[in-house]
Amino acid sequence: MKLQSSLGKIYKNLLITKTNDVWAYYKVPLTDMSSRNVNKQEDYKRKQEQFFAGLSKYKDIDIQINPFSMNIEKRFEEFSREYDPQFFDLAKNMEERSIAMIEKELKQLTTENYYIGVRINGVGSARTLKGKVQEVCEGAIAKVLSSSGYQLAIDKEFLERYAVTEEVLFQHMGMVNASRVSGDEMAHFYNYHYIRGTKESMSVTSELSSNYSITDTVLDPNEHAGIIEMRSKAGLKYVSFLPIAKFKPNLRKNHVVQLSQELPFPVEFHLKGHFEPLKGGGGIENKKERSNRKLKNVARESYEGGDQESKKGKLNRFMLRDLEEKIDNKTPILKWIACFAVFGDTPSECQKRSSAVINLIDSAKVEVVNGTADQMKLFHKYLPAEPLFNTKDWLHYTTVEGLSEMMIGLDNRVGDNIGFPIGCVSNLSNVNGKRVEEIAKACRKRVLYNPFLASEQVLGKVSDSPHIAITGPTGGGKSFLAKFLFVLSSYMKGRGLYVDPKSEYKKWIMRVINNKKYQKKYPLFISYLKEYHFVTLDPDKKENWGVLDPICFLTGADAKDTAESIFEQIYDFSDKEDARVEMLRNVKKVIAEREAGEKVGLMHVITRMKQSNNEEVKKSGNALFEIVEGSTLQLAFSYGDTEGLNLTNKVTILEIAGLKLPKATDDPRSYSAVQKKNIALMLPLGKFCEQFGKRDYAEHTYVAFDEAWIFTVARGGSDVVADMRKVGRSQNNQLILITQSIRDVNTDDESGNFGRIFAFDKTDERELILEHMGLEVNEDNLDWLATMPARHCLYKDLYGRVNRILVYCPFEELIEMFKTVEETTTGRSEEMFAA
Repeated sequence: MKLQSSLGKIYKNLLITKTNDVWAYYKVPLTDMSSRNVNKQEDYKRKQEQFFAGLSKYKDIDIQINPFSMNIEKRFEEFSREYDPQFFDLAKNMEERSIAMIEKELKQLTTENYYIGVRINGVGSARTLKGKVQEVCEGAIAKVLSSSGYQLAIDKEFLERYAVTEEVLFQHMGMVNASRVSGDEMAHFYNYHYIRGTKESMSVTSELSSNYSITDTVLDPNEHAGIIEMRSKAGLKYVSFLPIAKFKPNLRKNHVVQLSQELPFPVEFHLKGHFEPLKGGGGIENKKERSNRKLKNVARESYEGGDQESKKGKLNRFMLRDLEEKIDNKTPILKWIACFAVFGDTPSECQKRSSAVINLIDSAKVEVVNGTADQMKLFHKYLPAEPLFNTKDWLHYTTVEGLSEMMIGLDNRVGDNIGFPIGCVSNLSNVNGKRVEEIAKACRKRVLYNPFLASEQVLGKVSDSPHIAITGPTGGGKSFLAKFLFVLSSYMKGRGLYVDPKSEYKKWIMRVINNKKYQKKYPLFISYLKEYHFVTLDPDKKENWGVLDPICFLTGADAKDTAESIFEQIYDFSDKEDARVEMLRNVKKVIAEREAGEKVGLMHVITRMKQSNNEEVKKSGNALFEIVEGSTLQLAFSYGDTEGLNLTNKVTILEIAGLKLPKATDDPRSYSAVQKKNIALMLPLGKFCEQFGKRDYAEHTYVAFDEAWIFTVARGGSDVVADMRKVGRSQNNQLILITQSIRDVNTDDESGNFGRIFAFDKTDERELILEHMGLEVNEDNLDWLATMPARHCLYKDLYGRVNRILVYCPFEELIEMFKTVEETTTGRSEEMFAA
């Protein structure tokens, strides 16, 4: 079946119909907003009200939200320029597997394009009475001539007639940051409706558009009930239009357009609106009076019959009184129709998607129907520049406030525009019993990660800090995510260091390297892992003694502060002021001697205290010697003759053998002597990471520090972390801080030093988490956080956007490598028989 189109001509962003109506079209960028911030949503609605109210003088509007391909292949092509040549083939392999996985789960990765069209030939630009009369006459003549096939010419007169009107409208469009649609995009925008769902339809412009005729598409609504079969040069697709039939009396917070974008497939939204005259013969006031008379008659008949007026009658009379008030206040009233549209590769897929939309929108107490017998009429009605004229079905009359309640034009994506996928936006209300793969398949918005984006000047970023904080309790998933980010960073140009105080990571990496199945299936990945440089600092090996001596690898105030902090951490100088002063004096002396070229180290401070004539100082020196000797602290104390760490490999995993740390939940007052020593060792380790990030500003460096919460209980630890964070964008360094508490991130003076924050739920910190992530603290959000499923966290990206994401790595070799505990038969059995 071939359909008559009203398309006449296209000039830039203007579409001239065969009836000589002139429509101007604009593209509106989506507004990033979390659905969890109620106050910000209400502010957005008020701004939308003002914007739509400003369009009332133009009479007719056309709103369209259409899916648009994110073109993941092109994004990877740009991203791949930063792959490290050493691992280029592996990174390309990861890229290809990521694309294949997305195609398998979602077919195509899409976002939305938001267009607004306004009919401008109904508004004159003349300022004199004569000019206005002339404009009315010209408009009437154009309508008459259009019936004979006459089309407006795009000439100087045309441009002069509409240039001023369009410019005024364009300035108003600035309220929503809209831009004019280009001529090429306009042609594709119109043709989209005839090739929707195809690969060609998903681009901004298409090679098909230049030589494509809409008459090439054959539409058949008869083969499948409620579905149009579309055959075109671009392929065979099926589409269904789903009109919005009924709202509850109060439109407040229905948010149906925002809600529809949560589905795991593309959903179109279309709205045709006409601003009704408030006064006059065909005005809203007259219609209101007629309705009021009918209601009074019904109410009178009920009373005369001894019955009470129905609740519906009372509600209708209340609504009419409200309408009367709005007419008196000259509030714009919009008559409109709207629908959702879905498409599929098969009739079955199209039907399933239709049902999903209807059921989801029903949860907002809004009725959406499948216009089974009206699909062709709906197709035609929602074409660009088709007016609302002569439409009777599914009509709605609301103020612009009612229009704003649908929340048109929002987006809740997070993450970068290019990069590797690390998860997906996940706001599913129930994931019980679902495997992570099933959750990912039900989430359309992928979260991309570009490791070094923060170092670049990109429009829209609210932070230039490259640093990442990952917070949450033990077992929450933060180490898995940190290792995932670290591996993806290692595919890029630069040098990385992973500090693993628990000495667990190496074991899992070696297990993957030695796995014969992985050797056969993923040879590139195994070769990559074999390039890892493992450094295990073993205090039982003499060659390691002093490799973390702060006097040997630091200078000046850094060396002094770190050395003093170590002494204060391992020894109680309370009531031993002479000993403390002598320690401080010797630290300064030894540092000065080292800078003068002498071979001295931190052990010399203890040796000189032991040789003191002051009995208190001597006793303290002997005590310190006993504390250090034979313990892990030997890694930080030397006589200056040990060669320090020199990490030049592409990827280094640094661990400390035998390091026993307390649990984050332990009371610091109950720490054992061994635990206190090991905490002290973290101080020079942190300073070493700082130096690693500083050493070559021309090279990207990235450091992941696990168990970083230890710094919060070590004397001087917070200063060490602050210094690590200060090494940032200007030094081309990124810190991935893995810690237990959001408090470790939320310090008064350094809160802006993390460009990205991933926060896993922590029972006793939910209010703090919401506050730091910029979400409102209310009962709904606290409950939302409390019911956050496993493998989910809140993510605040470089653009300041926040949402809940599922951390999703679909690659088995990486999953095996990121494990932290053995999977037991008991655990598998427990899951098998879970209720």
